[in-house]
Amino acid sequence: MQPMDTQNPLPSEPVFNWTFCNNEWFLVSSDTLKERYNRAMEQLCGCRTELGRFHIDLTGFSPEIAEELQDPYYLNPHGINRRFILLIPEQQNLTLHGPMFSWTADILKSFMEVNRSQLFTLMARDSVYGEIQNSIYRLESVDELLDMRTVSISLKTPDGLLDAAGRIHETIDDLMQQPEHWLDDARLNNLIQLAEKTGDIRRHPVAPIDETYQIRHYFTRHLGGLYRFDHGRRIVILSVDPQVEPLGRGNPQIQHHRIQDSEQVYRYLTDRRLVQTISNLESLQEILRGFLLDQYASDHQDGDFSTLTASDQTQLIHRHWDALPDVAKTLLSAIRLLEQGSSDLDSLATGDAFFYLVEPKGGDMAPLIHHLLAHYRAEHFRYLYRWNRALFWQQFEHWPPAKQSYAGRYITRHGDQRPDSAPWR
Repeated sequence: MQPMDTQNPLPSEPVFNWTFCNNEWFLVSSDTLKERYNRAMEQLCGCRTELGRFHIDLTGFSPEIAEELQDPYYLNPHGINRRFILLIPEQQNLTLHGPMFSWTADILKSFMEVNRSQLFTLMARDSVYGEIQNSIYRLESVDELLDMRTVSISLKTPDGLLDAAGRIHETIDDLMQQPEHWLDDARLNNLIQLAEKTGDIRRHPVAPIDETYQIRHYFTRHLGGLYRFDHGRRIVILSVDPQVEPLGRGNPQIQHHRIQDSEQVYRYLTDRRLVQTISNLESLQEILRGFLLDQYASDHQDGDFSTLTASDQTQLIHRHWDALPDVAKTLLSAIRLLEQGSSDLDSLATGDAFFYLVEPKGGDMAPLIHHLLAHYRAEHFRYLYRWNRALFWQQFEHWPPAKQSYAGRYITRHGDQRPDSAPWR
């Protein structure tokens, strides 16, 4: 068993960099919802918020409350069992921010969809809170992380409604199996009292369907960031932190590569047929603009890249041709091929250019592959913001002022409006 590095703390959340786009967050401002949130928060965390208004994401996490408590993990102790607070059914459509595991959003959204009517009934009365659980309470070894395969959801309400409903079902089952218990007045009186609390659970069921969820492919922020792909007989691990010790040593079922080894990542993505070359002209032009923005920002400390016309960008290419990276020149060749009606870019998708000229094939793994590809597209700030928000903010700190200004204005104005974007950031 490989022990965890206990000297390596959980990653901190960039609280000061949160951007509150309407389609990603819900603003809690009513007294009723604030009190409901506090009631759930007391049960989960043993504390309350004094804020008059705050934003929440899919799981009920609030950056403002995290800052108030000085605890970015107040709903995620040890970064292993994600707790959640549900106030409104529409939370299902929000984004999950700063997850320790990428599967958290998919599982919670699936749970909310399957139990839509039950949750609607519950949230009409009070908040709902719970936890996405597994058998691990704090990671003590790398093996525990690599062996994580199933999780389940536990659910409660501050007023104990779900507990009461559970006891009703148990009592009814008991009565059906032991008919003589119908003669027990105390047992029947207890059933009546529970029914007064829950209402008619036959017409309005409140007990959600319990499910165990299988997890195969995911990203975790533990150990500096790991991608885990489970292909049955073989698990492939791609680590972000180059200092991470080799994982799965001696286990032929585990293959570990570092994302800095781009050749190995290229082989994995192509051998498993997880990507295809981009055939959309606009997508390639958007990637190219990232390179042009870098050249523009190097010349203009406070200029506005958004004012450049297509002709201005062409002049920028001519003026900085010698300084443009080879990847940018390959992008120009790919754009020219698409403009001429050819969609065969395979011959160009080699070396570093590969990671700019491919996209996921689709399916459930697509957001995860986008998240991975973002590590190779530092120039494409819109792609980073869309698919790998934490990496975007890391890069943002090192950009020149002109690029920071342009990116900040773009995000404030447009946010992330792509309908296929990942439900987690």
